[in-house]
Amino acid sequence: MINIGLGTFETSKEEIGSAYNQTKTGFWDVVGATFLNAWNYNPTSSLLRTKEQIEAYQQSTNYLNRDELNKKYGSLGLNFKEDTREGVVDYIVKRKEIERDRQNTIARGPQGILAKSFFFLESLGTSFLDPINVAASFVPVVGQARFANMVARSGKNIARMKKGFVEGLVGNTAIEPIVYGVARSEQADYDGYDAFFNIAAGGFLGSAAHVGFGRIGDQIAN
Repeated sequence: MINIGLGTFETSKEEIGSAYNQTKTGFWDVVGATFLNAWNYNPTSSLLRTKEQIEAYQQSTNYLNRDELNKKYGSLGLNFKEDTREGVVDYIVKRKEIERDRQNTIARGPQGILAKSFFFLESLGTSFLDPINVAASFVPVVGQARFANMVARSGKNIARMKKGFVEGLVGNTAIEPIVYGVARSEQADYDGYDAFFNIAAGGFLGSAAHVGFGRIGDQIAN
């Protein structure tokens, strides 16, 4: 999934006015945080974390009181609706701390147009590294006959862009529930807006993939 808007960092009461929060972050620190943040919400990473959650659940049969948990971890933005196993609590708290640290790094980094454009493109590029994202861009929705008609009307490259957009949109719609479900189970700062935007952006990833691989195929054929 293409990960552009992954929530916003909200400063906690404890951090307001602190030296840590006022310290600016270097460009390359933000590059690293942006990559990890984007990769974190790719389907492959989400599936791996599902395994981690299961292992965390199995680590302890001791349940912690939800009221005490909310009092202790409410400042992190966590809300436990029921008593929760200790291992799961530890896992969720760890994930939230990692998420807030990365968002804090990004929020304190360069805010210029060039820098933000670079981070935007970096997030896009990170999505290309996930094999599931690439595979989702080639869901066979547009048949050969329909594609041939598209080529006849608008040319090969434009037809590939259209075919890639449709197939990327359908493929990313199919895998987005994995990313969204894992993120919500971790109480991550990832909502329906992010999911909707990423599905739409998946169409553009499909267009780019179809045009790119198509041209490679043409060169090989020639």
